[in-house]
Amino acid sequence: MNSKYPYGLGPGGKWLVFSGAFWAVVTISFTSVGFERFGQMERKIGTGPSLCIIWGIVTAILIVAMIVYGRLSQRLAMWIGVIGWIVTISLGYWFFGYGPGAFGR
Repeated sequence: MNSKYPYGLGPGGKWLVFSGAFWAVVTISFTSVGFERFGQMERKIGTGPSLCIIWGIVTAILIVAMIVYGRLSQRLAMWIGVIGWIVTISLGYWFFGYGPGAFGR
């Protein structure tokens, strides 16, 4: 434990809590698009380019999350992060527990 922040979160811990918002956006975007669309894209353009597109989307979302984190107050960032982790875990369990057709597309 860092002696500089004995009763609270340091900057790294605050970013980990806020990263729940990042993962919520990634989870919502990938579960709403569906894995069959990624399969179609992979068949059309190939595995390598489709992976680059997917990682590019994730990287763009991460950069936006870092910019937003720098502009928010720490208290609001913590609440957004906690809500983001709740959404991420809920959608992950729902999607992988009930299958890709669970959202009624």
